[in-house]
Amino acid sequence: MEASNNAEAIYKDLAYNFHAVKGYEAIPTDKVKANGKIEYIYRAIPGQINEQNYLKHLTGSAGLTPSPIVNGDECCWGSLDVDPKNYTEFNEGDFKINLIQKAIDLGLCVALSKSGGLHLYAFAKAEVKTKEMIGYLSWARDKLELDPKTELFPKQLEVITDPDGKEKYGNGITIPYRGYFNKPDESPCGINVYNGKIVKLSPFLFIRNFIQKKQLHVHTFKEFADYESKAVKKSDQNLKNFSNLDESIQNSTAKEIYNMIVKENMSLDDDSYFDDMITLFVAKQVVSMHTDKEILEQCNALKNTGADPLYYEKKIKRFRIKSKIDDPEVVHQQIINDVVYIMSRDKYFDLSTNEEYKKEAIDFKYARYF
Repeated sequence: MEASNNAEAIYKDLAYNFHAVKGYEAIPTDKVKANGKIEYIYRAIPGQINEQNYLKHLTGSAGLTPSPIVNGDECCWGSLDVDPKNYTEFNEGDFKINLIQKAIDLGLCVALSKSGGLHLYAFAKAEVKTKEMIGYLSWARDKLELDPKTELFPKQLEVITDPDGKEKYGNGITIPYRGYFNKPDESPCGINVYNGKIVKLSPFLFIRNFIQKKQLHVHTFKEFADYESKAVKKSDQNLKNFSNLDESIQNSTAKEIYNMIVKENMSLDDDSYFDDMITLFVAKQVVSMHTDKEILEQCNALKNTGADPLYYEKKIKRFRIKSKIDDPEVVHQQIINDVVYIMSRDKYFDLSTNEEYKKEAIDFKYARYF
């Protein structure tokens, strides 16, 4: 598909090259954070992503964060998310420029991220297996000598179906040119290196000069498929578990994770690990038998995250379904309502099942909730 230089063609080109079926959108609110940035409401896009989602992304009315996964376990593109710990050092000297040039030489297309880091995109001429894209990006990450913790997308190997039958496409990454039609100077855009300087590219030039010229053949990804095992073994939860966090973080306590979120001012509006971190925090609290009310109180106390109460409620619900651990408060009330002790028989009667049980059976079923 040839790139064009008019508004309609641009959003169609963006939709074609960043093909996706599921993802998330960021809708701006009237609220402003302490740092002067606008607060956003984040939500999953109902149904499939369409061209209008890309148009809204370009106008800034709703930023688009698609998941690259299509057809269950394939993708047409992927990305490395370079999010340096020290932005001052990252932007000083020739390091950033050299990194961009090396990435381009490897066949990657480079764009600025909204946090000030870099997104290094890989595009395929046709669909490839996600494991092959992950393998290629893992190889590129090593060749560029990036931190092994550098996030890559897609994070998951395939679409996951929850116990309730809903398909989960996993994590997404924000594509470039958000708000470009209204504020092009402020929009995270594609970039190039020219005469030793970083040059910002219009969507037209980015798509024509980079994406379409640097699309990699399918066999390229398969040559690096051996990196799949390296990518999958990064943590004690594999890619299917929606986590790409470092093992040291996964081994942290819920309190330590919560404090990291607060200290680093993590939010959905930046390229931090907020979504992964809050998912891990919720999981540890559920396993530790905290009630939904207790977990929500802690989550809702977090400031300027861009997440609403429903976001946290869904996190808790999903993990309870996955772990088969009910809300202890609900279980306690259920026991009070349904279980009756028969003193004369030294047994318990469960009104919900109309069955009589010994003390040992009741203990076995409910002990972990006390």
